[in-house]
Amino acid sequence: MAACTEDYVFLEGKIPRTPNGEVRIAWDDVRPDKQQIYSTRTFGERVTSSNELHRALVGHCEAAMAKLRMQNSLAGAMTVFASNSPHDDTAFYRKSAYHQFAVPTLDTRVASNAIKALIDKIFKPGVCFYKCGVGLLDIRPQTHYQGDLFEPSQDNAGLMHVVDAINGRYGKSSMQIASKGFSKKHAMRREYLSKRSTTRWSDIPTIIC
Repeated sequence: MAACTEDYVFLEGKIPRTPNGEVRIAWDDVRPDKQQIYSTRTFGERVTSSNELHRALVGHCEAAMAKLRMQNSLAGAMTVFASNSPHDDTAFYRKSAYHQFAVPTLDTRVASNAIKALIDKIFKPGVCFYKCGVGLLDIRPQTHYQGDLFEPSQDNAGLMHVVDAINGRYGKSSMQIASKGFSKKHAMRREYLSKRSTTRWSDIPTIIC
């Protein structure tokens, strides 16, 4: 089956070519691993305390590290940031902090512990934070990494595999880092979330004939 336009010919399952057979658009059969992984969200309610901001950042750290492990990678560095809204009446505030891991890691515990040292660098009393996030940088394949004799890794890959397996089977955050907390005033508002009729049994429409 072929579809023609003025400039290109698209053959089903083929690379798009011009009428003269010259390749103009190409794609990869396998998606390459991400070089940076970010997790960021706006808050459902403004955050004004250091503890609440810390819990939100740990939650983003947990999500980013799970994505990192899905592609069997290690993170060599991490950045965290937080800001208020540029539409606030007060002056715009945005602050970020960078952390280099001594040993590239895939362990959520190692990454979340680093946030403790970074939170004081970005938190500012009196600021009503609107958004925050965590980014994993300097990402490299786990299989090609050679360990350092003088800097042993603190990772527990087996434990992280168990955590991912439990969350995959029983739902997100069934097992989580304790410092993430359980009361999340900052969580996004989802009152008007669209129904998930293709992935959730309770949202499948009922038709009475």
